[in-house]
Parts: sequence; structure tokens; C-alpha cells
Amino acid sequence: MVFVTPLLFGVLREIRQENNVENWLPPDDPQSKVLSWHRHSFGIEDRLLLSWDGSSLSDLRAERLKLALMGTPDAEGVRRGGSPYIKEVFTPQDAIQRMVDYHIEPEEAQERLKGVLVGTGMLKVQLTDAGRKRQEQTIQELVSKAKQELGVELTVKPAFKEWVEIVDETQGREPADAVSEDDADQVDFEALVAAIPTHDFQLIWPRMQPGAELTRQIKQLALSLKRPEIVPGTSVAEKQEGNDTPESEPTLIKDCFFAVGTPIAIAVELSDTGDADHAAAVAAVKMAAVEAGIPEENLHLGGRPVAGV
Repeated sequence: MVFVTPLLFGVLREIRQENNVENWLPPDDPQSKVLSWHRHSFGIEDRLLLSWDGSSLSDLRAERLKLALMGTPDAEGVRRGGSPYIKEVFTPQDAIQRMVDYHIEPEEAQERLKGVLVGTGMLKVQLTDAGRKRQEQTIQELVSKAKQELGVELTVKPAFKEWVEIVDETQGREPADAVSEDDADQVDFEALVAAIPTHDFQLIWPRMQPGAELTRQIKQLALSLKRPEIVPGTSVAEKQEGNDTPESEPTLIKDCFFAVGTPIAIAVELSDTGDADHAAAVAAVKMAAVEAGIPEENLHLGGRPVAGV
């Protein structure tokens, strides 16, 4: 049984209004092959693809966006509200919950969606204590060496942080809903995102791919960085002569890794009305995203409906 929807956001690179989704990945990339399979199975070109900077499985804006586009069914099952341009909205949270309903563990469900609905984000870097003491210098050295030795321009980004909604305390808080028996099997998406290991900053570069040879080289370079340090009984002259011991050169970077859970992507299927007017459909999606709390400048859109808009 297929539990995934036709969508692929492996990593949000410098993508902005890219129309051909397959161009987001090199043709020999495994995730590109996954996309190709989904394209032939589901017709991905006819769907609008949406993601945004800083999104994750615990981001409440995904469900708000879905409700804004789809509306809510009344007691008779008739959809109220929503957009006439939209037929269906698929979120990774829905897909994971459905898998869990079929007795698949949440972590396994998340892993199955990696590269399809859930990304691994940027390369996360965890510093050692020595690296944190000179974090700026460590970053500068890594960026410089990557340029000199590998010919790649690294862009440094802050460590990933979950989106937190700013609540107006003057408006009061809505009472918490009582927990029903049906909620017992609800996926704890916050726990999934909380499982992302701690790190100090993130790295991104053009056409970054987790399994690429360049990625392996960047990791190797980062882990090789060391800090010359005077240790008891070692003079400055000895240091200058190169008489360092391994203990006198602590490593600066402890680990480099990708972690599944961020960013997420959403597939939007257009109605006949939306398919007849792509410009209006795209505008409706953007408006709904802003209403859900997603800044328009952070949006990434793709798919055939975006072409020519």
C-alpha cells in the first residue's frame, strides 16, 4: 500500500519559484529517481508544491494552511470555506498519521517519507568545547578551506529552531481540548522534531545533496579542523618548530550530520476551476499561506501550475 503523496523536497536550496521540480535534483540522484517514479504513478506535474523556510513536522502552520485552502466539513459533510481553486491538500503529518494508524512506528513513518514529504535540511555542525570557544574563527577557517581546497562556497546559517507562535497574552488562551480515546494514537510531532540532535550552526551550498561525494569531502574537511594550543611544558618555540602532540591540537568540530524532520513540503491538487486559472490558484495559495502565518518571502513554490505565473 502506498502511503506517500507525489512530492519531493529533499533539501531547500536556493529555490524560488522553480517550475520544473526535477531540475531541483541532479538526474542521477536517488531522490530524483523517487520523484520520477511518483511522476509516472501520480502525475506530479499537475500539483502545486509548497514549502517554506524553517518548516518542520511540528509546525502548526501546515495544518492551518490546509484548513485555509480546504475549509472544514459541516455536519452533513459539505465543505465550508476554503478555496474554489483547490481540490485536495496533502501534508506529511497526514501521511505519517495514516502510517501510524496502520501500526507503523512514527520514527519509521518519518524515515519512509524522507526525501518525499520530509527533508533532511542543511548540514548541521556540532562543535567541540574547543570549537565553541572560538566559534567565529572556526567558521571562518572552514569556509576558507572549503573554498581553497574544494572550490565550494559555503553559506553559514543559524542552528535549526522550531517555529514558535507569538501569543498575545491580552487575548487570553483558548481552553485545551479534552483528550479523547482517539487521541491516544495521535503522533507526537514535537517529539519527532525534538529528536534532531543539538548543533551549533548549519551549512548549505549550491546543489547540496546528502549522499554526494562533495558532501563527504566537506564533512571530512570539517572534522579535520584542529586548534593549535599551548599545553603545560610546551614552549612557544617548540610550537613554532612543529613539536605538537595530538593532545595539544584538540579538534574543533565534533560531528556533521543531516537530520530528517525539516523542512517539510505540501502538495496541493487543483480543482477544475484552479486548473483553468493557474494564476488565480497560485495567488490563492500564497494568500492562504500568509493567513496561516507564513511570510510570503519565505515561500518556495514549484510544479507545472506555477509555470508562466
